[in-house]
Amino acid sequence: MNRHGKSGGWSANEKAASPYTNRSPDQIGAFFDGVEFLGPGVVSTSLWRPEAQQIGGPPAEVAASCGVGRKR
Repeated sequence: MNRHGKSGGWSANEKAASPYTNRSPDQIGAFFDGVEFLGPGVVSTSLWRPEAQQIGGPPAEVAASCGVGRKR
């Protein structure tokens, strides 16, 4: 049962202004074919290039992944 007391559920895409597609880190990595993949790779968004000294310790992981690449 969903939060409205109905069976089934609702998709985030039904409520979102822009469609959202969940992808695994491997699926996200596939978008980087043909570009220079910058470290640390596809990781939890909060862990991409953290500067622990600037934020007071290691950041918590979040349920979103990202990566950065450079086209040459």
